[in-house]
Amino acid sequence: MVATVRLDEAHEKLLNDMAEKLHCKKSDVLRRALDFYAGQVLHERKRRMESAVMKVCRADRKEAETLEGTVGDGLSV
Repeated sequence: MVATVRLDEAHEKLLNDMAEKLHCKKSDVLRRALDFYAGQVLHERKRRMESAVMKVCRADRKEAETLEGTVGDGLSV
């Protein structure tokens, strides 16, 4: 696939500098950058999901402890 990217002067210079320093094509720099960014986004998404799961687990545990305290309260259903 061919893609056209419009860059301001600062980003164009940065891209050219990176390609020169890494001794690779500008398209290689862009591919590496996209791979890195995608990895960071997916990692952050996974971290946020795990955090939400842990929050629900803590809330469930607290609720279970509260209900467990009512087992011997002498009330019947």
